[in-house]
Amino acid sequence: MSRDKKLIYFLVSLIVFLSVVLLIKIKSTPKYNPKIFADIYEEYNDIFGNNSDIQTSDRNNTYTTKSNTKKGNVIGKMVIPEIEIECPIIKETTEEYLKIAPTKYFGPEVNEIGNLVIVGHNYKDGRCFGNLKKISEGDNIFLLSSGGNAKMYTVYDKYIINEKDMSCISQDTEGKIELTLITCDKDNSKRLVVKCKVSN
Repeated sequence: MSRDKKLIYFLVSLIVFLSVVLLIKIKSTPKYNPKIFADIYEEYNDIFGNNSDIQTSDRNNTYTTKSNTKKGNVIGKMVIPEIEIECPIIKETTEEYLKIAPTKYFGPEVNEIGNLVIVGHNYKDGRCFGNLKKISEGDNIFLLSSGGNAKMYTVYDKYIINEKDMSCISQDTEGKIELTLITCDKDNSKRLVVKCKVSN
């Protein structure tokens, strides 16, 4: 084979390879509704503004939100410093909301007595709960409610369950405030569960 033919063969192969990679990336990118996305983040910013410093100064106290919106789609904010998560918590679990941010699946309101269960997609690029697998026992999670209540939680357990196992959403907390985070494991038939309790 001549040198020119080898070069052409190489370039064609490279173009085909790059096209396949691009198609895979496009297919794996979630197609969220831009209007819903904009509404959620507008409400999130209206409520919380820039309250990143709350995680160190007001661990289990009240704080002032920028405003109370009447939309009610954003019920809180989650900050997990160890895995660089800072995002809204959306009021309910729907297919559209899950494409945008973690959502309330079951349980009480943010920072109230009971087991608040929050679910989120495990995106490969790290968004939502894409980095949740990196969390460790002893790590801290900060939840800020839209009503102005802040709590610091500590991770006390992390395990994998079958997708049909619902035991982790139990509300039997003996009057305590708990938090459960759930996302898909590498295998979509499994779920990663992270259990947390309020730090004293």
